[in-house]
Amino acid sequence: MSDDPARLNLLTYLPQARPAPVGPSGAVPAAEVRPLPSMDDALWLVLAAHITGLRRSDVLEDTALMAIARALDSAKRGGSEEAGVPWRRAAALDERVEAFLPGSLSGAATLGLSREEWLATAARMRLRDAALAIAREVAGISDAALKLAGAHTLTVMPAFTGGRPAQPTTLGHYLGGFLSPLQTARRRMIDAFPVLNRSALGAGVLAGDVIAADRENLADRLGFAIPVPNTLDALMGVEDVVAMVEAVISALSPIQRLVRDMVVWIRTDPTSFVLDDGWFTLPEPALPTLVRSERLELLERQLDETVVGLTGVVQRLRAAPYGPLGSAIAIPSALAG
Repeated sequence: MSDDPARLNLLTYLPQARPAPVGPSGAVPAAEVRPLPSMDDALWLVLAAHITGLRRSDVLEDTALMAIARALDSAKRGGSEEAGVPWRRAAALDERVEAFLPGSLSGAATLGLSREEWLATAARMRLRDAALAIAREVAGISDAALKLAGAHTLTVMPAFTGGRPAQPTTLGHYLGGFLSPLQTARRRMIDAFPVLNRSALGAGVLAGDVIAADRENLADRLGFAIPVPNTLDALMGVEDVVAMVEAVISALSPIQRLVRDMVVWIRTDPTSFVLDDGWFTLPEPALPTLVRSERLELLERQLDETVVGLTGVVQRLRAAPYGPLGSAIAIPSALAG
């Protein structure tokens, strides 16, 4: 067989799946960052990789592969982002592909592909890309805080305990206390990424597929480092996902505290911490001295809700019965945002 992309145009889509690299500092080069793929896009890419695997295993001939590739391409162009749970999206994609296939190839596109491995692999792709995007943002926040700390090494401010000033410190020192847990969180994300960046494709229903697919090749086509070695773990394990979600929570926590402190500073002493005018709310005419930042307060609420939501995701995953998770590990909305 041949994997010539010019002849098998299906393969030209697969490089889209490859994730951006993470540098030693946890930063993702700006030029490498891409929008988070939709669930439909991720499902399409997994199906495309599966089909190339069928040809690689000599289950399909070139003529059949070309017919399925054309059907898959037509299904992608005719797709829609309709609301629905992931398994319904997978079923809808399967139906669209079938509509473009000749009767002699009915069912060939998903031959040997279980719904569980399809959903699990697509979910891992989206979680992986979301984690990279978050790592990039956390690195940007860390760099900005470091620059701000360097500019305020002599800016005196009170250090608070129990909401009351305890002793003098500097803004640079305060921000150093913010940076330390943020850097710890970045290291946790870097450590969690290689475990998350493993493919479930080829795991079958639970104990492996029936066509002896080359799982390493399938993983590489989708941009994963390696497949999850144990097929049961690939479909039932939660700790790969939990480790990354908990790392994200640990990154959000110091940001929460910083934003909360900023809100208090502005409320109690508007001149102590000055933001860009776009962050401030015009005061009430009856209370001209009352200065607020509704944008900052909204950010505080959003951070609180996100941390609560992600904590709930961890609890639900760990409480899930031991069995195929499928769409249960679909990307949390808090990460998608």
